[in-house]
Parts: sequence; structure tokens; C-alpha cells
Amino acid sequence: NPHTPLLHSATNESQPSTIFHAPTTSKDPPPAAIATDPSDEPSMWAISFQQLLDVKDESMKMFSNNYESKTMRDVNRDIIIPVCKETGKSYALTKNPKGLKTEVFVSHSWDEPFGEFVDSITDAFRTKYDKPNVWICAFGLLQGSNDDIQAQLEMPLAQSPFVRALKSADSYLVVRNS
Repeated sequence: NPHTPLLHSATNESQPSTIFHAPTTSKDPPPAAIATDPSDEPSMWAISFQQLLDVKDESMKMFSNNYESKTMRDVNRDIIIPVCKETGKSYALTKNPKGLKTEVFVSHSWDEPFGEFVDSITDAFRTKYDKPNVWICAFGLLQGSNDDIQAQLEMPLAQSPFVRALKSADSYLVVRNS
């Protein structure tokens, strides 16, 4: 079964993160991603594991005294959106102009503490020497106004960035925190 859990881990034992195998195992981007600009192919809107850790470090410095209470919404507002506004591109495409193949699609709540979120991802891949590229919506989609986000989602569901990135992922990670 392609949805059999591979690993359970988390910072909160009652709500572990879960990794699932995706139905496909190809490490290559879909043919459409090879032939097009990466900005047109959501499967190429991932960030590296290290880039996620870099954002965690940046947020720890920025929010020093109250970092533990900051959520993805706070990180989005104060770190991701300014990058998107400056470049006119998503955070992922700003950091990886040629795109980065999605290896793990991450599903999570925007209201969880950001540090807990990153720690859960780190814990899920603690035994992997080569850390995966991760697709996280805040980094993959151009952030800004509601209109900016809505414009990226006005299409049939099967063509949406979420579905296209999810289909291309080698595995899925569901992060459940406090």
C-alpha cells in the first residue's frame, strides 16, 4: 500500500508526525518540469532542508525573546512575505531560481509554533544522511496579499499547485503538533 506509514516521530508523543510513501518513486521531475520554466511547475517549488533550518535560525534571531510563541503566520508575515515582495517570486524560487524537485510534501497547521514545526521535520528525518527537499506551501507559493495567493489557486483542483506538487512528491509528511 503506497500510504503505509514509514515513520512516526514528533516532539509531542500524542501527536506524531507521519511520513507516507508516495505512489511514485522517481527522483526526476515530471517531463513538463524539464521542458518549462520552473516557475510554471509546482513540483519544482521546494526548498532544501538546510534552507528550512536557515529560516528557523533567522526567525530565532528576529523573534529572540518570544520565538517559542511564533507561528508559521508570524514567519510568513515577517520573513517570507518581504522576500516575495522584493523579488516578485516565491521564497522557494527566490532561493532556487532553477527550481528544486519536491521530494517530500509537507502538510501542517499554520497555527503551530514554527520552532516545533521545524523540529518535527528535523526529527522525522533524523536518521537520513541526505536530507530531502521539502514542499511547504508558505515557501512554494508567492506570498503577499490575498489576491496574490488567490490568483495562484484559480484553476481546477487537479491543476492546483498543491495537487501537482503532491503528485510529484516521493513521500508525504503530516506534521501534527500542539
